[in-house]
Amino acid sequence: MVDYVNQKLKAWIMRKYKRFRTHKTGASLFLRKLARNNAELLVHWQFFGTTTFT
Repeated sequence: MVDYVNQKLKAWIMRKYKRFRTHKTGASLFLRKLARNNAELLVHWQFFGTTTFT
């Protein structure tokens, strides 16, 4: 379930920001950095960590 939520977040980032539209790796790295710096934003990042981005 956690991976599903992270995949949906990555897809949303790819739709929202033009620079990530064709760059899945860049979107994953952006999301990973965001999660590490702001783990309190989402509850599942606090419990399961921030390394589950694919």
